[in-house]
Amino acid sequence: MPTTIVELKEQIDLALNDNVLDDSVSPSIQATQIKSVADFVVQETNSFSSSSQGLQGIQGIQGIPGAVGPAGLLWRGAFVGGTSYVLNDAVGFLGASYYCILETTSIATPNLNTVNWALLASEGSPGPQGIPGIQGPPGGTTLKTLGSVPYGTNPTPLTFDINFVFQNGNYALPQLTNADVGKEIVVFSTTLNILVKPFLAGASISSININGFSGQYNILENQRVRFIYLGNDIWFAEFINTVATVVPIPVTKVQKTIITAAQALQLFTTPFTILSNSGTTQVRYPISIYIRSNAGDPYVLADSNFRIQPVLSGGGSGNLISIPTTILSNVQAGFAIKSIESTVNANGTYPSSYTISLLTSNPTEGNRILEVYVTYIEITL
Repeated sequence: MPTTIVELKEQIDLALNDNVLDDSVSPSIQATQIKSVADFVVQETNSFSSSSQGLQGIQGIQGIPGAVGPAGLLWRGAFVGGTSYVLNDAVGFLGASYYCILETTSIATPNLNTVNWALLASEGSPGPQGIPGIQGPPGGTTLKTLGSVPYGTNPTPLTFDINFVFQNGNYALPQLTNADVGKEIVVFSTTLNILVKPFLAGASISSININGFSGQYNILENQRVRFIYLGNDIWFAEFINTVATVVPIPVTKVQKTIITAAQALQLFTTPFTILSNSGTTQVRYPISIYIRSNAGDPYVLADSNFRIQPVLSGGGSGNLISIPTTILSNVQAGFAIKSIESTVNANGTYPSSYTISLLTSNPTEGNRILEVYVTYIEITL
């Protein structure tokens, strides 16, 4: 049996030369012999395919070097508008990354500026929700509300955690439930004295004849007192300290108000506000007023005068201050009124506002604009 390809080739050539190429052999015999040779080749080929692998050939020669690859990208971090970027600078913006394809100092963001930037990698989809963390420690005390409380009803409710009270009168602690035990309310009196009472007639401030008042507490000027709710409509009063007196600094200001022609025609029936008072954190005292009219048709009036009137926050109106209406009948006329009265109500309430109006009737026609300048003193409480 041949063991190499060379030996197999020699045997095939010998068979063909001896038989197939012999003219004395008939064609049918030649065909039979050729088929036998073919079967022999297939059989021998199969025997070679199932034999063991031959030895590895020798290594070939090294190929020629390839072309130089493109330059890498320079990561510049998060995109900053107006920064100078050059070719192949890479930045991050809104979770995606971009690389510079044309030098730029534009403030336009990479996601919109496709002239200078190309997308490198888009933002990935959100990952799965993580497992819940451990519970944190309890938080601290919540921020307390505070505000100034003007005297109003009798008694006036103390609606804040820290109350700055600047007017004499009776003030009431709120009505609470037993779920509010431990609730604290601090009251700071900036006036001569105030009387603090429980909200309900059956409730009380603990201790008999506390501070000289049974079931109540008298807070003197510049004193601070903490009231603690004990439940069952009972409060406990704890004196904190006496605060040094702070003298408010008055500031003089001027406010300009425009009264349109339509508003001027209704000044008798609809008074116009020229100065407002906050009533809680500051007080304004008007000291003078100047009124003038711009060019326009004069108003037709009955016998009437201007009036300045304080409006009291507790209800009602203060004294009237009459002003001649010459301003309505003269072009570019003006006049000043000084020493405007700043009425204070009997219960200590300051005026909530000051209005200007006509004393007897509305004008029947006219189209002038009125300019009202109020000079006032403002005191922050």
